[in-house]
Amino acid sequence: AIFSIVESVLLRPLPYQHPERLVVVWQTDAAHRDSGAYFNSYREFEVWQQHSLSFEKVAALTWATGPMTLLWLGKPLDVLTIPASADFFSLLGQHAQIGRTFSPHDLQSGCTVVLANNFWAHKLGSPADIVGKSLSFRNSSCIVAGVMPKTFSFYPAATDAWSLITPSSEFAQKPWTSMTGVFGLLKPGVTRARAESELTALQARVIPEAPAELK
Repeated sequence: AIFSIVESVLLRPLPYQHPERLVVVWQTDAAHRDSGAYFNSYREFEVWQQHSLSFEKVAALTWATGPMTLLWLGKPLDVLTIPASADFFSLLGQHAQIGRTFSPHDLQSGCTVVLANNFWAHKLGSPADIVGKSLSFRNSSCIVAGVMPKTFSFYPAATDAWSLITPSSEFAQKPWTSMTGVFGLLKPGVTRARAESELTALQARVIPEAPAELK
């Protein structure tokens, strides 16, 4: 695979911390240069997160998902919930307006969500006691960790909530077929070229694990 770490034009105007060090990691190969880059498997993300020395933080997020149904005050609501890894908000330097964002101990819990401000205010009616409450989705109950500020936005803009990817999730259980976008915060002084070189070396170590049909 050929790695491309691209400083996202979409990230720069937004109020994220250290925008000059925020990057997106894409993959491509010689056969697909004309058709562009593609997502990374969750297993590759795990290896980069555990072993990379070029990044201060690495986070995964995928918008390849559909709406979930939430029962709120006895009524069903369609909710666009985006799966994200534990470091997603901290990588961007963003804090919750109410409650908190994801923390490491949430990984050992069941489902944990952080709500978008617009969803909390306009669809749920701004309940002040929402933090710590359980929301009943179609297949599970999720504890609300916090609500983001009105000024926070990330693609897609229609996101209602972010759900934490945990060791018991499908991403961790099927890491080679679960695809994610990967975002990184470079360490001060580290160039994109240096990070790309390191990812290439890490890829050579992990790719033998991949199922034969994916190599």
